[in-house]
Amino acid sequence: PLAPPHPLTHAHPTDRLHALALAHPTTVTLLPLGHSRNGRGIHAVRLTDGGGDPPPGRPAILVVANVDGPQTFGSTIALHQAEELARRFAAGDEAARELLATTTLYIVPCANPDAAAARFAQPLREADTGGRGVDNDRDRRAGEDGPADVNGDGRITTMRWEDPDGRWIPDPTDPRAMVEADRAKGEIGRWKGAVEARDADGDEEVGEDPEHDTRLNANFPHEWVEHAPDAGLFPLDEPEARALVDFVLLHPDLALVLTYGALDNLVKEPKKVEEGAPPVKRIPRPG
Repeated sequence: PLAPPHPLTHAHPTDRLHALALAHPTTVTLLPLGHSRNGRGIHAVRLTDGGGDPPPGRPAILVVANVDGPQTFGSTIALHQAEELARRFAAGDEAARELLATTTLYIVPCANPDAAAARFAQPLREADTGGRGVDNDRDRRAGEDGPADVNGDGRITTMRWEDPDGRWIPDPTDPRAMVEADRAKGEIGRWKGAVEARDADGDEEVGEDPEHDTRLNANFPHEWVEHAPDAGLFPLDEPEARALVDFVLLHPDLALVLTYGALDNLVKEPKKVEEGAPPVKRIPRPG
């Protein structure tokens, strides 16, 4: 059966993991990884064939979902896989028993609980950042001038206003959308655009200091970009990123890590590296 199509709030993965561990105590073990910046728990489950710690030398697979906060459907898929595997193992399914007899499976269904919770906050908006807040206007206050529901429709989207210094023009195919003016074609921009917001701090700038600034995907040590606005103060500055890295370092049995997220890098079969061939360039973080 397919996973439920609706996205999950942070409470749903937590409740379902506890229920799964209670229902299958000899197969499923609940593992706390840490807490988010706002105190929400980050949990994993371990699936084995006999309960307790796996025997030495047995390889493990780690599945991580919802590193990108708004993509809560990844949590749905990861939870469904854990529940279905435990159910099939208990029912005597041969494939499930063979898998857990040779491989330990760790599943983290919600790696970014704060951003996942923001996905359902009112007013609705796409929020994929956490962190300490932004002080772009250098007034020694962080996060005081962020997105706002200006028109009162219950959603924070984008807005535009006419300005002779703007770079945008209405899309010829749909005037509700905007495209950047192409000067080579004689087009002259006359609109500016931004995330829907007000000038909450009265400095004549709109929404320049959002309450969150760091994308979890940009806070890991691999290809961390210093001074990037979404990368955090330093690698692993975000407790969610630190929790994941600590878990990986404490589990040398991990042979494979799968992530369900924005890159969709498992649509095609991964490239194989022949012995003696030069290393394949690693996949960069999302831009």
